[in-house]
Amino acid sequence: MTTLTVFAQSDRKVTPTPVTVRPMTRDEVMALGHGSRPAVILNNGRLGAVKVNGALRTWKRDANRVEIPVKYGMYECATLSLDEAMRRFVVVI
Repeated sequence: MTTLTVFAQSDRKVTPTPVTVRPMTRDEVMALGHGSRPAVILNNGRLGAVKVNGALRTWKRDANRVEIPVKYGMYECATLSLDEAMRRFVVVI
């Protein structure tokens, strides 16, 4: 597996502390439940956290189609596909 070195979103120091992470596997993403708080690579490239605010939606006809509803901050919500979640959700090593 590949590892990344990123900085936490909340780390405002002049020289931020690096954090080593690896991407989540499909099984780890599928195990997330309502209320889980996975670490995520944000749009600005830093490490943050989101909250899964609903059940993972799956389809019988297409087993690879999965949607994960997430919430970030007070007002921002999104629905991630399985591919996008596997790219963005990470595990801190």
